Amino acid sequence: MIEEDEKEQNTSPFHEMYGYRQEGYNVGEEEKPLHFLFKIGFIVFGIIFPLFAFFFYIIWKHDRPKDAKWPGIGFLLGFLINFGAEVFQFVMNLIRYGHI
Repeated sequence: MIEEDEKEQNTSPFHEMYGYRQEGYNVGEEEKPLHFLFKIGFIVFGIIFPLFAFFFYIIWKHDRPKDAKWPGIGFLLGFLINFGAEVFQFVMNLIRYGHI
């Protein structure tokens, strides 16, 4: 009976990779999705700090793919807004200094 309990505890993926059981890990436990406000927060965070949002996306894309989508969207929006602003500034400088 004791051997069966030990065998059940040792069959977790964490135990197979690292050789010991991680506390609080339950096989088949579903991860909780992010709250709606956190999703919006990560999008706003990504618009303001696109590089950090990209890091969050890279870190989470394998562990939490559903949650990694939100910093990824923020990164893309922030990158496109910054790129558009740079192009606009470049064109305005060309017009200002008479090159167009």
